[in-house]
Amino acid sequence: MHFANHDAPHPCWTCQYYGGPLPDNDVNGLCQHPRLSPVVGQPEYGCAFWVREPGINDEQRQP
Repeated sequence: MHFANHDAPHPCWTCQYYGGPLPDNDVNGLCQHPRLSPVVGQPEYGCAFWVREPGINDEQRQP
């Protein structure tokens, strides 16, 4: 398991591996990182493997 840094959160929706919310709920996110579990329980916090999506506006909030 890989934990997020809650002091400096990087939400999943700003990560290049974020695949959007799961189709059956609005809480969990889909992670497309090749080495991680595809389900993210707390996408608002991201994870230790967060990689900034090129060109994303850092002020952008969850869609």
